[in-house]
Amino acid sequence: MVTKPTNMVKIAPNSFCIIKNPICTDEAGNIERNSFGEVTVRFEELEIRTSNEYSDPFPLYPYEVLH
Repeated sequence: MVTKPTNMVKIAPNSFCIIKNPICTDEAGNIERNSFGEVTVRFEELEIRTSNEYSDPFPLYPYEVLH
């Protein structure tokens, strides 16, 4: 799947966003990758990201969708 570049997501103070198909991260917040070096994705799951956890703008990885 090839898509065009998207803008980084900036969450306003005291707000949140919902991400569909979020990437997997370990306890330290590092991105998990499979044996081929691809980012591991949790398909058909939702993740709530708050402004407290994501104060800086962040990109959406492949398959992630702002819900």
